[in-house]
Amino acid sequence: MKKIVISCLCATSLVIASNEVSLTGGKKDYSNSMTKVDGKTFNLNLSHKYENGKISLGYLKDDVKRTHSISKADLPDLHVKKYNGSYQHFINKKLDLKASYIKIIDNLAPTDQGKVYGVGAGYKFGKGFGAKIDYYRSDYNPFNVNQYDLSFYKGFKLGEAKAKATLIA
Repeated sequence: MKKIVISCLCATSLVIASNEVSLTGGKKDYSNSMTKVDGKTFNLNLSHKYENGKISLGYLKDDVKRTHSISKADLPDLHVKKYNGSYQHFINKKLDLKASYIKIIDNLAPTDQGKVYGVGAGYKFGKGFGAKIDYYRSDYNPFNVNQYDLSFYKGFKLGEAKAKATLIA
């Protein structure tokens, strides 16, 4: 059933030019981790652009096998699901503002049922080069976290495809 829904979403998005769909999957290698061995990830993102804004929705699922590297004891596997949404408003061709929300559900960490609220701004310098600054407030049951991100990006074309390289601190 899940494959049918994803296929329909992808097909619908291709018909409407102002929508974007990103569907990725992969394997994760945790070779330097004390407990994580390897994992699989799945990520689905949908976005809709209109004249002065962009609305995005996303879903991420990670499944990670775990064992203790010293005692070799098996540990419970980690299963994480993240649901996210964001709204980006374009002030003009160079400046945009963003608000976002993430809900985290996992089976092991104290971040289960965590909520992350974000605000940010982006500025395009020109020729596909720009910078962004974001602030995130994480609301977990036993604790809270403040995070600041500064990123620089450069967009470019590979034939007919568009790509972007990003550096985040």
